[in-house]
Amino acid sequence: MESKVFDVEAAGLTLQFEFYTFNSIQDDLKKIFGDQVQQYDMSIYKKWSQIRQDKDGETKFFTYIKFFIEKNTNKTYGLIGGKTNYNSPDISLDDKKENECRFGRLFMKSDKYKMSNKILVVHHKKADEDSMQAFFIERYVQRKYNLFDS
Repeated sequence: MESKVFDVEAAGLTLQFEFYTFNSIQDDLKKIFGDQVQQYDMSIYKKWSQIRQDKDGETKFFTYIKFFIEKNTNKTYGLIGGKTNYNSPDISLDDKKENECRFGRLFMKSDKYKMSNKILVVHHKKADEDSMQAFFIERYVQRKYNLFDS
């Protein structure tokens, strides 16, 4: 899998994190979840209509990955893994708090990077244990691809 190590600074400490490219993550997830993995361009799909239409059956939750673009190489890397619901998803590409403490957002304060409009969504298939399945997949992608919490 293609990756690159980046410096991430928080609370006066800088640590190195390995982030994986969009294509590497997408290809790997498709090996595991097949056609349940869908790519979306959030600059096109306003109000999440396409994500809602693509949901499977009675499921209420899904897992997503947000990406950033390294400006000098124009390569896209995974940054944040999260879980949300189809009815009122809380995926925001640019939300910032005054006293920000979420590591992905702190990383994005650098002018070397910009948020990508592309996200990956894993639509799981079973309504039973729906929230827990999305949460389990969220934790899986966070750990496997070194993603920050949402």
